[in-house]
Amino acid sequence: MDFEANFFEKDGDSHPIDLGDDIAEGRVRVFEVSLQEIARFRDLRDRFDPVYVEALDPGEAEALAHLVRSSESFSISSGDAIVYRVLGRLGLGDQGLSLEEVLQKVGLGRSQLPWACQKKFREKYTKEGEIDAIQGKGLKRSP
Repeated sequence: MDFEANFFEKDGDSHPIDLGDDIAEGRVRVFEVSLQEIARFRDLRDRFDPVYVEALDPGEAEALAHLVRSSESFSISSGDAIVYRVLGRLGLGDQGLSLEEVLQKVGLGRSQLPWACQKKFREKYTKEGEIDAIQGKGLKRSP
């Protein structure tokens, strides 16, 4: 789903995002997940309760499939609570990163970020997933 990374809207205006130079210089790495990897994640995903699965869009599922199956360590940043809940439920909460944390790492800290971009948002929903794991919630019971 490339369309999400092509522009952003501010004050009703569309502003293009061009990551071409960053990709060419190796600052941003593009990955593709094989159908086999997606199928394996889908098998895992099918074990989640509907509250998890219904909220997870295809792009998030692809990114999580890559993160779960990769031998390399990756972090994922999202403005969607379900991503952090899934990470928490799978015991991978340390691989989530809010936009606020990303900006701080590169020296561009911002004080007026929307709730979904804040570290506290990530922590809240990661903790919910961790609580679900402790309480045995979030995954379907094996027959």
